[in-house]
Amino acid sequence: MRLARDRIHSHEPSWQVCDMAQVVLVVGLLFAKTVYQELEVDTEMQHGLLPGCLALAAKFVPTMKQVRRGCVLHTFLHIFAHSFMGV
Repeated sequence: MRLARDRIHSHEPSWQVCDMAQVVLVVGLLFAKTVYQELEVDTEMQHGLLPGCLALAAKFVPTMKQVRRGCVLHTFLHIFAHSFMGV
């Protein structure tokens, strides 16, 4: 029988950490993609570098709040469904 202290110092691979890192990476990429689309970076940058950057800077905080408000619940439910229910 293995003791708790043996498990702590064990050199077995921790697949749970790798899975969690992958989940965080995927959620982060999806969040970044959504922010990029909501900011309409391509259309703003067609006006030029400086005007585009100024327009993006003005829209950044409201867009982040909007995306965060809309994505947090949806993302949590999606991760929960895939991780725990096997959907």
